[in-house]
Amino acid sequence: MTVVASAPGKIVVSGEYAVLVGAPALVAAVDRRTTCTLRVEASGDWRFATHGFAPDTTHALGRLVTTDLPRADPAYLCSHVLRHLVTVGAAGALPHHLAVDIDSRAGFAHGIKLGVGTSASVCVAFAAALLKLLERTDDVFPLAYAAHRAAQGGRGSGIDVAAACRGGLVRYTAQPAPVAVRVGIPAVAFEAFATGAAADTGRHIASFDDWRRGGIPPALAALIDASTRMAAAVGDARTFVRELRAYTAALRALDDATTLGIYSAAHNTLAELAERHAVVYKPCGAGGGDLGAAFALDRGALAAFAHAAHVNGFPPLSLELDEHGITVG
Repeated sequence: MTVVASAPGKIVVSGEYAVLVGAPALVAAVDRRTTCTLRVEASGDWRFATHGFAPDTTHALGRLVTTDLPRADPAYLCSHVLRHLVTVGAAGALPHHLAVDIDSRAGFAHGIKLGVGTSASVCVAFAAALLKLLERTDDVFPLAYAAHRAAQGGRGSGIDVAAACRGGLVRYTAQPAPVAVRVGIPAVAFEAFATGAAADTGRHIASFDDWRRGGIPPALAALIDASTRMAAAVGDARTFVRELRAYTAALRALDDATTLGIYSAAHNTLAELAERHAVVYKPCGAGGGDLGAAFALDRGALAAFAHAAHVNGFPPLSLELDEHGITVG
């Protein structure tokens, strides 16, 4: 038996850091998909392949659910999905002989991660494929959310898991419990850009927690307010762009008030070019590298900005909104 599942990547439209303290965020699924193929075999243990990102590994099923694997192991994220299935009593009759093929190449460019939530989409695609294999109809989101959070040491909001599961544009809140709801997509054009440097999201979140020390400093309060207004602005394109500009200013102010380094040199260059072309540019996610995106009502202005960015060494990515979340076949 063979099962194939795929899940999209994401860009965070608004809510960076604010989502960690209960504010609503907007996240868009994008067409950088991860595909996971499971094939039941007649012999052997569980074999994991990742198309060259790491050496293939083989593990007995019992080891996958009882042993802490190194993060570099292709089975690392999958083992957390399996552990959670066992914990909630949903593991069923897991096969003892399985080939697992994980294709996440769309989340990288020239060997550098783009920051489109590839680890989350791996968790989602593997969880969806495994549930199909077990003939279960559970919602994938709770399983993938719990597994991905455990794999990250309990840090992170789960926003990238929400996008990978639901597709389209999602309004997401992480507290008191994660809730992901599809919302309408405003008629706003966007282009995404890779900075050429990978960001360390875990380190950024740890620094953010150290900075706020359990409180809500003024810069964070302002970001929460801007994030809340953004989440309510999806119904009108002009309002959306206006509130996004205000949100981006609040994100910049948070960066200035901390040592997070959200705006790297690359993000600063792109933000300055965006200002000249009257479009809104922002880092997407933890910042410090990875992706940024520009938004505009005027497609001509956005095209002029994209050309200027390309001239300055930042060609736009081939990246589109993906209306589809998980697909399983």
